Amino acid sequence: MQKLYVAGLVFLLSFFSGVIVAQTNMTFLSQKDDHGSNYANLWGYVDSLGNEYAIVGCFNGTAIINVTNPASPTEIAYIPAPSSSWHEVQVWDKYAYVVSEGGNGLQVIDLSQLPASASLVQNWTTPNYFRTHALQVRDGYAYLTGGNVTQGVPGGKDIGGIKIVSLADPRNPVEVGNWAENYVHDCYVRNDTIYAASIFQGIIYVIDTKVKSKPRTIHQFTYPNAFSHNTALSDDGNYLFTTDETSSPAGRLRIWNISTLRDGIPNNTNISQVKDFGTTAIVHNVYVKGRYAYASYYTEGVRIWDLNNISTLPVAGAYDTYDADNSANFTGAWGVFPFFPSGNIAISDMVRGLIMTSFSGKETGQINGTIKDINTDLPLAGVKVALLEDTQTRMTDVSGQYSFSALRGATTVRLRKSGYRTAYHNTTVPLNSTSTYNFTMTPLPLDPPSMITAIGDSGIATLTWNVIAPDDIIKYRIYYGTSPNPTAQMDSVIDARDTVRLYSTLTVGGTYYFRVKAVYWDGQVSDFSPEVSTFIPNKKPAATTILSLQSDSAQATLRWLKTNDSDFLRYRIFAGTSPNPTTQVDSVSTQADTVQTIFNLTNGQMYYFAVSVVDVDGLVSRLSNEVSVVVNPIALNLVTALYQNSILPQYVNVVVNTNIALINSPSVRVWRTNDTTTVALSSLPGTTNTYSGSYQLKQSGTYTIQTRGISFRNQDSTKLRYLTATLAKPSSDNRLTTEDGASVLMIPGSAVTTDMFFTCSIEKNEEAERIYAFGPDINYTAPLQLQFKLPALTNEQPKKWFILREENGQWIKLESHVLANENIIRTNTSSLGRFKLQYDPTSGDESLIVKSFDLKQNFPNPFNPETTIAFTLENNSDRLTLAVYNALGQKIKTLWDGPKTSGYHRVTWDGTNETGQRVSTGIYIYRVNTGKSVFSKKMLLIK
Repeated sequence: MQKLYVAGLVFLLSFFSGVIVAQTNMTFLSQKDDHGSNYANLWGYVDSLGNEYAIVGCFNGTAIINVTNPASPTEIAYIPAPSSSWHEVQVWDKYAYVVSEGGNGLQVIDLSQLPASASLVQNWTTPNYFRTHALQVRDGYAYLTGGNVTQGVPGGKDIGGIKIVSLADPRNPVEVGNWAENYVHDCYVRNDTIYAASIFQGIIYVIDTKVKSKPRTIHQFTYPNAFSHNTALSDDGNYLFTTDETSSPAGRLRIWNISTLRDGIPNNTNISQVKDFGTTAIVHNVYVKGRYAYASYYTEGVRIWDLNNISTLPVAGAYDTYDADNSANFTGAWGVFPFFPSGNIAISDMVRGLIMTSFSGKETGQINGTIKDINTDLPLAGVKVALLEDTQTRMTDVSGQYSFSALRGATTVRLRKSGYRTAYHNTTVPLNSTSTYNFTMTPLPLDPPSMITAIGDSGIATLTWNVIAPDDIIKYRIYYGTSPNPTAQMDSVIDARDTVRLYSTLTVGGTYYFRVKAVYWDGQVSDFSPEVSTFIPNKKPAATTILSLQSDSAQATLRWLKTNDSDFLRYRIFAGTSPNPTTQVDSVSTQADTVQTIFNLTNGQMYYFAVSVVDVDGLVSRLSNEVSVVVNPIALNLVTALYQNSILPQYVNVVVNTNIALINSPSVRVWRTNDTTTVALSSLPGTTNTYSGSYQLKQSGTYTIQTRGISFRNQDSTKLRYLTATLAKPSSDNRLTTEDGASVLMIPGSAVTTDMFFTCSIEKNEEAERIYAFGPDINYTAPLQLQFKLPALTNEQPKKWFILREENGQWIKLESHVLANENIIRTNTSSLGRFKLQYDPTSGDESLIVKSFDLKQNFPNPFNPETTIAFTLENNSDRLTLAVYNALGQKIKTLWDGPKTSGYHRVTWDGTNETGQRVSTGIYIYRVNTGKSVFSKKMLLIK
């Protein structure tokens, strides 16, 4: 290769807000998720028959998946490997080469028997080497990076440099060289040159490997906020792509012009300032194929850029695999493979697994042209030209010229310049070529608003005017007063199309004068509009609103909103048997008296009602809203509510509400098997038609509560309620199963300190949902577990089922987990109350699906100063331990040691040991022992 030096940074590739949507020119084909979460990178392979395969790194192995039919991927083989969140894979000849941070060195997989099968050849290691972070396979050599690939290399400065391995015999790799000047996270190789990313030092190394046994550094450079993770090269070799895997600020992808690289030039010559255009996600891996660059971008999914015009770099495609957000978190798309002959694109998502997509290849083109003054035909400089579909903007130069590179197809161009009318034009961006669009602009006269009118009515003035230039006016200034030619600005309107204004605080009986000015987008202001005036007559009373209407035998009772009119005289009530009643049937002269009963109506007849307000001057408001009702006697309705006493939980309070008066207090009978008890009720002080009493629970089981009442019209009504109770003891775990068998409350013995009754009653709300009221509603020292059976699922999504609890009149979703194999949903709660089960497929929330124990990758990772470790338990554990160890297996800190209930749990480690001291930078292992199994993962602390 030629001897090179860095000429300078030419671009920062970034995502402008609004340019990228969740899916642009990419189509979802399928998803395959057979191995839980913690998916890593992937690569592709094509066999001799033309079948295409995605080779996906999983947490504890490698999945080889036939994607020839991308809509229906089929897993052919799964090759186990040590557990690790990092797995990288590439292919040479008919073999796949897999590395991980979990050990086993370089794993060699034989692909020659596909599509029937694939098999492990060997795990290749050396006496000192067994762990790798990433690899690059090129031209019969594997370049292993990170881990401990250069441990033991004489004179080496880091154990995680680059190990060069010959694949001349693809089944039996042979070490041929090492580069150990620094840690290398990943690299890209072309011909005899390595472009290495030293992530922790933020350095890009250019390494000559013409002599594989003696690789030598020929250049290195760094830049601000560098955290160099990955590199790639354009097909012509003129541009180097680098990624920064940082969360704060969010990582960026940069493009470097290396076309004039030469040896012997000082580092960082002509490196321009890094510009951050505000992407919120973290870039991970970038690859180049022909005219496109492809990047996996964690929470933003995959992005594709057209390199045909690298000076503008338009976005050609995008697919978001992570629906939650575009935050700077290490989750979502890990890798992307765009090199299949079919053109299909494989994506590895850390949570969703393999996602197959297609890319339309909708390419880009250019439009340009010249903008001139329509009157003088002279070019206009400084015109702001905007492509509205993708938010690009340009300014015309001194020759009035502009130029864009954008996705081909129809687009709208907006032209804006101070002193000229804003103009819009429809254009079309051609494919792989340039179209010229020349435009003219018309000078903008600073016209004031026209056709201005002012009308006074009932204490209000209504001012209107015509829209004259809505694309150029940003607001109106309104001037008014009691003398002609007002100059005091009294109001403003910021919507150029809002040309109506009402003024209700003007003095009644006076004349007001109005003028309006227009303010244009460039700050210029028009002259005054023509002046108009109007007289303000007396103000009519404001209309009232009927709040409720209830009928009874031959009568109807209205309730309306009290008026605040200081000149109030009376309310007029209108009624009739057809809409828009005009017959006054009653009046009320007391302003605060807003309830009135109308008598002598016909049962079974529909009546319509309205109310008006009259003031002392005889002015009448408009009619209120119109309401109607069929007049009929009110049926007696008894509502029995059951409340377990939270202080004396052996007692249940019985509260009965009736909608009409009774002859006597209602009777309540409670029975269980052969035991029947009558509960004495008395009227609740300060209430109407509400009665209360209490009943003492005696044993576990189901109680039937019968309520009977007789109204003053001799209407007889009987209602039944059911209450299930269990006596919980501190000496053992207890459970309460509801009367319908659909819900179970599990009560650990540690939650109670003495024998205590727990109860549940069921009722239906207005939406016919079952509400489960559990008691007593107190706080417990140990969490209780509430479980519901799910209905038989058809097309429903289990993760869209939720358990909700009523809090202050609002239903709140609880953190729940679904046991898919048992078709039940559970939640843990430290207090009781009213609960319900709800299916909401439109909710952005999701319940956790628990199929087995699942230890999540800590987040963030790498981290500083703290990180969160999450896991799910399928069943309760009497004793679960969670501890952190260093790379030598020495325990650093115990984070949890005790019982845990089933479900989702999170624990935070602050990077300290048992004595509270901060530990050093390095790789640490966190391990969970459930009492039945042990699980572990690695994490990286960086200072």
